[in-house]
Amino acid sequence: MTHKLIKTAVILTLIAGFVNTGAYAQKEKDDKTSTKLVAVKEKCKGLPLKQRIRMRVDRFNVTTNRAGAADFGANLATHLEDALQNINCFFMQAKLDNLQDSKREQDFGNSNNTTGKSSPKSGKMNGAQVIATGEVTEYNDEQSNTKMFMVSKGSSTVKIGFTIQLKDPQTGGMIDSKPFTVEGKAGSRVTVYGQGRGSSNNPAVEDAMQHAINEAAEFIADDIDKINEELGVSKSMAADEGNTTVIDLKNTTFMKAKNFLNTLKSNPKVKDASQTRLQDGVATIEVNFNSSTDDLMEFISSKMENSCEITGQDNGVITVLQK
Repeated sequence: MTHKLIKTAVILTLIAGFVNTGAYAQKEKDDKTSTKLVAVKEKCKGLPLKQRIRMRVDRFNVTTNRAGAADFGANLATHLEDALQNINCFFMQAKLDNLQDSKREQDFGNSNNTTGKSSPKSGKMNGAQVIATGEVTEYNDEQSNTKMFMVSKGSSTVKIGFTIQLKDPQTGGMIDSKPFTVEGKAGSRVTVYGQGRGSSNNPAVEDAMQHAINEAAEFIADDIDKINEELGVSKSMAADEGNTTVIDLKNTTFMKAKNFLNTLKSNPKVKDASQTRLQDGVATIEVNFNSSTDDLMEFISSKMENSCEITGQDNGVITVLQK
């Protein structure tokens, strides 16, 4: 009996030593990564959502056929989206494939099912200023076993190679790109010969994914100055080109449309305004201007209040009824 107790105690000691060694090494890694992310978060601490860069994680492609589950790339994209939202520098926009819920809610409100202004309206969603994409190019899962007396410990090392790209949807240009290689390590099983097998799992994949997300999030957040510089160029280019909208001027005549045009051109923010069509009392006018559509509508309402009424605005077309 004493011999069996001593044997059992030795086995338990070996198991504890195996498990604790791996756990200590993993905790050391996690603490180091957490410190990095905390430092990154401080860069934009307290920044309101409206002042953050609007970013969308569009996709995470997997171009290696060894990357395990079919949804591996989708999971990486979702985790990166969450990590970037919590960094405080970015206002994350939903992936385009995940906008169905918002669109259904808008359709529900547009079908006279709700009261007043309680439902969201179409055409009010924010566009992304930066698109982030990822591509997994390498995935390796190596298994190893260590034996000592009657105890065997299996371990797993998962290596993931991937690239992150940041793109400007306004210009189509590449803001930045960087390749990464990360590893995840974890004990997978402990077996005691003659005593049956212990429980088996492989957390190395999750560990590698977490390291991948941390590295990617840190890279993107560290790129905040470069992103702002690129967006500044894009905004100046957009300002030079101006915004273009169409006005459907109803219940008009040749002279009334001409007077309307002259009033529009008196606005210093209007770069150009021209009539492209006049038929059945409706004139089509194209306007290029250096301000928002709302500013243009406010100008029309204030300057031509006695002669015009704005009756609609949809997809860049303003409908104006002349009195």
